[in-house]
Amino acid sequence: MVLAGTLVVGPDVDATAGERFAHGALAVARNGDGRLEAFASDSNDQMWHRQQVSADSPEWSEWKPFGGVLRSVAAEANEDGRLELWGVNSSGEIFHRWKTTANSDIWSAWEKVPASPLKSVAVGRNGDGRLEVFATNAASETFAMSQVSKNTNVWSGWKPFGGALRSLSVERQADGRLELWGIDNSGKAFHRWKTKANTDNWSAWEQMPASPLTSVAVGRNADGRMETFVTRDDDSLFRTWQTSADTNRWSEWQSAFGRMRSVAVEGNKNGTMTLLGVDKDGALYQDVQNRPSVDDWSGWQKLPGALNARTTIKITSDDQVDAFLDAIKVQDAEVRISAGVNLNLSGLQDILIAPGVQIIGERTKEFPRGPRIYTTTFPEVFLKIGRDYEGYHLTADNVRISGIRIDGGLGTRQAEEEEPHSIGVQLASSRGVKIDHSEFYGWSNMGIQVRDEQNRLDIARRQELPHITDNYFHHNQHQTGDVFGGGHGGGYGVEVTYGGTALIERNTFDHNRHAVAGDGRAGSGFLFYRNIVEAGGGWNTDVYHTHQIDMHGRDNCGIFGSYNCGLAGEYMDVAYNWIRYTAGTGVKLRGTPTIDMTVHHNLFAHKNKWTDAIFRDGAFDQTEKGLKESDNRFGVTDEPMMTSVCDFNGDGTKDHFRANGVTWWWWDSEGIQHYLNQSTLKYKDITEYRDYNGDGRCDVIAGSKIFITPADD
Repeated sequence: MVLAGTLVVGPDVDATAGERFAHGALAVARNGDGRLEAFASDSNDQMWHRQQVSADSPEWSEWKPFGGVLRSVAAEANEDGRLELWGVNSSGEIFHRWKTTANSDIWSAWEKVPASPLKSVAVGRNGDGRLEVFATNAASETFAMSQVSKNTNVWSGWKPFGGALRSLSVERQADGRLELWGIDNSGKAFHRWKTKANTDNWSAWEQMPASPLTSVAVGRNADGRMETFVTRDDDSLFRTWQTSADTNRWSEWQSAFGRMRSVAVEGNKNGTMTLLGVDKDGALYQDVQNRPSVDDWSGWQKLPGALNARTTIKITSDDQVDAFLDAIKVQDAEVRISAGVNLNLSGLQDILIAPGVQIIGERTKEFPRGPRIYTTTFPEVFLKIGRDYEGYHLTADNVRISGIRIDGGLGTRQAEEEEPHSIGVQLASSRGVKIDHSEFYGWSNMGIQVRDEQNRLDIARRQELPHITDNYFHHNQHQTGDVFGGGHGGGYGVEVTYGGTALIERNTFDHNRHAVAGDGRAGSGFLFYRNIVEAGGGWNTDVYHTHQIDMHGRDNCGIFGSYNCGLAGEYMDVAYNWIRYTAGTGVKLRGTPTIDMTVHHNLFAHKNKWTDAIFRDGAFDQTEKGLKESDNRFGVTDEPMMTSVCDFNGDGTKDHFRANGVTWWWWDSEGIQHYLNQSTLKYKDITEYRDYNGDGRCDVIAGSKIFITPADD
């Protein structure tokens, strides 16, 4: 490869082999004879390739090994019809290879391109035939380079392109102008475009109203209108399109049925488009336009073959404790536990989970709460994802725990001061961890602890933070004393400590001493979004109750209280929650954070905004400074519930529905609340509840807007 003025891209940020780039490992392009060719990497990053049997055919060849070990890939045809594939590996190195002649199956060897560690790549073809490559590095900085002339392997140097993005897709407008789309670390979508074809003159970045997103793919209709497809963090799909070619006027976002982990789109020879998607299990699907430029699609069709190289281990009975313990030691294993299974792990502690392990609980109509893992011996730490102390550091990136009841042994009882402290799951410095649709109860210390002594969980890298979502935390309480307190009081849903930071959203908290707490150390913080904190809990002593959302200070000031001044973590954002608890203060900041604590767009049952000097509890309290509140509502103790409206989970029973003006929730037959949507619409604004898309789950219709209920993934 010849580079004109080589520029090494960005800072040399570590991209460790343990990181997984979950999205972007799918690409599709059309070769010179009109056949689409697809490229994807499996769960071990091995590259695979398949192609249409003939142009415009719905039939595809089988997956075949393609060579290379990559995590983000992009494909485009040269002007002479030769396909060219680009990819980034786990170390951030970027490579490309190309067909030696159009329409053949003969490819060049992989060629490495000089660049500092990168994370994602996109490639498009200018109107004059030159390919242009866009890439982001580990610091989310964006860069670009282009062929000096079409069909050659002579390239300009990398140049800064502006923007802080992590996922990219590019397409050419009908008039030859390239348009680049990207997703930033907070899940927001942006795009910019060339103001004139075949030049380096670009518009500024423009944000599109959609988030939180995980990946993006852009295609072009036969009439020249571009169409953009995005995935969200729950694998749901949405799309938008230009209202006319070569303009910056776009339709509203529309739901695109199906649940995909990654998507790619390309135009067929006959003028229609084909959308490809890979789901969470590595299966490939296609959705094809029936007519060019018309919003008429075939629907998803599953293609033979899958790209999931995980080892799957099934636990089907209570006596398979040893099989379970062996399974979670296998890196990247998928451990599926049948509904209704109860695994007694009493007497065990510090149970390490290997990197990439997925522990998935199956749920049925008979056992809607799924399987249970439990202990009756109160271990200091039960399950461990990584390890952070005693000179012994381990990480376990990309672990997932989903659909499991994790029982600490207390039941609904509150732990007395003298009883041992016990943690359900301790997560140490591990990226890409997801804990979802699970239940944590009966833990005397906390359900989940997030710590980061290895400095790998940075608030600026939001997509790599532990994601604690759609769980039910209840009856985790430990008093500080019988009357006056002063002892160590555990009993948290989630704790962040030793610099740990976590994204905590769409959970229900009830009867926890604190719903979420932080130790105040440098770097500790949380993003606390769209949760419900119920009225129960806050048990501090037999005499008084404490607050629910907490960040300690690191120092002790005055004669009353402890950890009530000094450094109080880094950054806490508390938004779109419903705090129904009033037995104590709602949110308390006990010192001064490095950045601040922002509290906004929440509903509080408290009538008073601030706790006052005569101990009248309010929504907020702070001992120093840094708590910034805005756009909150107070005195919201209840909202009307629509009972038995529709079946939201497909179990044959009608569920309850509540819209509180910030979020929508539904109740299942077990009385457990589930997050549905963030919306200012209330129940009176809902037009209809029915299964709109035929998946067996109730959907919500409000006027012309249709909200599709996602299935638990």
